[in-house]
Amino acid sequence: MFLQPDAEVQARAAYIINTYKGLVKQGKEKFAADPFVIATAEVYGYRVVSEEDGPANLGKIPGVCNKLQVPCFKLAEMFDAEDWTLG
Repeated sequence: MFLQPDAEVQARAAYIINTYKGLVKQGKEKFAADPFVIATAEVYGYRVVSEEDGPANLGKIPGVCNKLQVPCFKLAEMFDAEDWTLG
């Protein structure tokens, strides 16, 4: 799913970029989607799915989500939460 970030998402993404400096690696700012994924989830009440570890690491998606109280799941956890099955 691709959404054009509106002004509110852009403002939240800017806040995330400026607050959680470790989330976006220096020199990769132009291609950094993580702050926009988190901001979109926060603004619209979505959940983030990430395979990164580190709910306490503010340089990783789960850590920033945890700090901002944005729900963040691993893929298998989302399957369980949605009661999905494969096969």
